[in-house]
Amino acid sequence: MAGVGGPLPLWWYDQQAALNKRIVTAMRTLGIKTILPGFQGNVPVALKKVYPSANISNAGWYTQPASTRQHTHGVVKQ
Repeated sequence: MAGVGGPLPLWWYDQQAALNKRIVTAMRTLGIKTILPGFQGNVPVALKKVYPSANISNAGWYTQPASTRQHTHGVVKQ
């Protein structure tokens, strides 16, 4: 449903950030250790050509051609 209703206004992102901070504060007050999502670092292969000194590493299976992979119930088998 991408694009339904147009792009979100900037105030919405500010509101979400404030809400997230309130939730994290409440969780920590209750003694809950929070684990926040972070950038997982997916970048296009061509980025290495643009930034040759960038520290980019190959994580594995997804670099193989799709025809060489077998998908079974969400598990990739080589």
